[in-house]
Amino acid sequence: MKRLFVLLSSLLFALNSFANDPVKIDDHLLKTFAVQFPHAQEVVWKELNEAYIVSFIEDGIRLKVAYLRNGEITHFLRYYLEENMPLDIRLNIKKKYPE
Repeated sequence: MKRLFVLLSSLLFALNSFANDPVKIDDHLLKTFAVQFPHAQEVVWKELNEAYIVSFIEDGIRLKVAYLRNGEITHFLRYYLEENMPLDIRLNIKKKYPE
């Protein structure tokens, strides 16, 4: 039982160590992001091999943006709740997928 506790404790410590490593973002990219999304909240950056993914909330809408290392946006996702969608889109969805 003691071995199991030590093993689980070590595993949790190791996972926590990886989770807390801060991502180093280029200052130019941070400034570009701040200009493009001045009202961003709950900003979380993740580093990939050739790009960065930033997740955040702006004006109540969750967004994910992928930036190349040079600051160019490659992908852009918005996650809308029904009340955030334009009326015509909501009506088309309800027409196509009635409940």
